[in-house]
Amino acid sequence: ELGEPVAPAGPSAGFVGGVERTLTGRRAVFSRVVVRGWVFSSPEGATSFVSWLGANAPDLIGQEKELHASLPSDTVLLLHSPTGCCHEEVPIYLAIWQRGAVVWTIRASGATIHTAPVLALVRSTQKET
Repeated sequence: ELGEPVAPAGPSAGFVGGVERTLTGRRAVFSRVVVRGWVFSSPEGATSFVSWLGANAPDLIGQEKELHASLPSDTVLLLHSPTGCCHEEVPIYLAIWQRGAVVWTIRASGATIHTAPVLALVRSTQKET
């Protein structure tokens, strides 16, 4: 799970704070959604963190692939699909985008999750940011 930025991205990038909203449910498409806003001291620091997230995505959500979805070009959407090694493993989506000195991430997962509702969630959240 994405926690506080670690040394390669945090202090050197000027991480100053953040906000988080977590939603959970048992029977809907999403079983867990975590929306985070990561605030940096400069847009350059935020850009550094975006690069770090992209480079470290397998460590954050597991083996992933980028989805080329109908989202703004500055938005990256990654998907970790279950590998079958664990019967409790679920798909995990990770969306990443930057607005100035703030990096936004959405980590959404669930046994019945699929791309369409994730795209709607990302678009809705982007309107708020």
